[in-house]
Amino acid sequence: MRRREETGRNLNTLLENSQKTMEDLRGTLQEQDAYLRGKREEAYTSIENNLNATDKMLNNGEAVLDSTGAVRNAKGELEALVEKKWDENVGEKSSVLEIDPNRPIESLMPSENDNIVDVAVTLRTEEIKEVKEEKVKTKETKEPSLWDRLGQVAKKVWKGITSIFKGGK
Repeated sequence: MRRREETGRNLNTLLENSQKTMEDLRGTLQEQDAYLRGKREEAYTSIENNLNATDKMLNNGEAVLDSTGAVRNAKGELEALVEKKWDENVGEKSSVLEIDPNRPIESLMPSENDNIVDVAVTLRTEEIKEVKEEKVKTKETKEPSLWDRLGQVAKKVWKGITSIFKGGK
């Protein structure tokens, strides 16, 4: 009987403590809920600012890509224009490869141009491609900076801490 009474008292104490804990927990959760609800607008504003910044970044990236495409198109148009002008002015009567210093002057312009003083020659070659050389990385020995030395100290400290837990010295 005595054991039952003691067990009953213990259960009552347990229930009372559980009830107090639940009330404290409810109060804490209500405080957290109120706090988070108060910060919601701040969080939404921050998220909106981040999204706007990302949108601007993407638009700027798109503009860069568009300008790259425009440069590529302009290169093609320029090459086509040079080819067209070359064909208009030279066509089949090119004597670039038949160099004869004694040959009479021949104008590439219409015959109205009879007072030729200087001659300009345009030579056309294949595209010159840039040769990319592989850079050989040489390991330079230089004095470590302050940050390098601090990093080394941190590594040594970490190694010492882990060795303690591994049973080392």
